[in-house]
Amino acid sequence: LAVHWAYQLQERFPDGQLYINLRGYDPGAPVGAHEALRRFLTSRP
Repeated sequence: LAVHWAYQLQERFPDGQLYINLRGYDPGAPVGAHEALRRFLTSRP
């Protein structure tokens, strides 16, 4: 699924890397893996 999605959106991310702030040093709760993936898959340009 991830590879298929990446091929479809490769023009939007020419350097091939995605970044997300996992809030590791934030006073709030850190972002979990499922939430991070959901944000990537539902993001809009």
